[in-house]
Amino acid sequence: MKRLTAVMIALVVTQLSCVSIGDTNSASPWSPSSPPPTLGPSHLLIAKSPTWNERWRRTIGPSYFSVPLLAISGDALILPVWSERETLITSVSTHDGHTIWAKKVADPDFPGRQIRVVNSLFADSDRVYAALPFGVQSFRVEDGELQWITTRLPEHTSYRIFPKIEDGTIRVYGITSKTVLYDIGFDDGQIKSTQDYPERLVLKIESVECVEDALDLRCTDNETKTSWKVTTRGSVRSWPLYIDSRIVLFASGPHLSSLTGVEPASGAIVWQTPEDVVSNFTTINGTAYSLRIDAALVARDVFSGQEVDRLQFGGGPLDTESGGEYWVVGADDKLFVYFGDSQELVALGPN
Repeated sequence: MKRLTAVMIALVVTQLSCVSIGDTNSASPWSPSSPPPTLGPSHLLIAKSPTWNERWRRTIGPSYFSVPLLAISGDALILPVWSERETLITSVSTHDGHTIWAKKVADPDFPGRQIRVVNSLFADSDRVYAALPFGVQSFRVEDGELQWITTRLPEHTSYRIFPKIEDGTIRVYGITSKTVLYDIGFDDGQIKSTQDYPERLVLKIESVECVEDALDLRCTDNETKTSWKVTTRGSVRSWPLYIDSRIVLFASGPHLSSLTGVEPASGAIVWQTPEDVVSNFTTINGTAYSLRIDAALVARDVFSGQEVDRLQFGGGPLDTESGGEYWVVGADDKLFVYFGDSQELVALGPN
């Protein structure tokens, strides 16, 4: 089997006129004519860890989207912010949290249409890519200037951008009851190829394909002619993560999630958590981070599942019934947590 390297989940942006928010610690786009959302309790850090400590926090939101939509690109952290009237893609500084730029999402073919959904986001060092219900758009990381728009894609489809550029393309999964893969040129937005799959394909990297069938996750290596299948605890979240051909890490569950580590050579479950995870997971240097229902940010060794660190926030248990989402994203010496109920974005750095 080829050596499969870990891919960090990094996610990002969309289009239209630039909106100035200023360098304030509050970036709420709610209109004065609309009642403000009811915020949950603040989640203060009440138990530090040997590794991480809080650097800054700010209020920004709400961000009511069902997939993790935080992206790190150099010194910028990007996320979508939703209101009753508009959706903004917002870039904030990783150093102090001030707003760098924000863009109002719009459909170029129907300017008056209200866009409430951002399917997925991805960023590299120069550009951000946003999947919307009608296509993919690319913007410059520095200032959010629009770079390109794909041809219009079929609606009533969830589009997920795989967080990696390969052979000059980004890969977009168009998911309904089946899956269509779109390989899109990262520099011009042209669709280079499409592939149809009759099943729900959740991952295709190098020679490996993973499909979801009811409560089963089935992966096949077409090079080694090996395959394995495990029973999941519900829908598989994006993305399953292959790490050094030694472990496959994925989250699944009907509401709260469980993290599972599988040995790809045999399909044996190496470790699995209870269904108490409210966020996605992110990995940094062989450690997986996720947020539990009790507001604890838990760090686990990706190969053994053993807990190696924990930061305890207050205000738990977290509210998962009112639409707020919880996200984590990290890279190198940066780790960010978003609490959707209180609309708090918390930046963590090494001690």
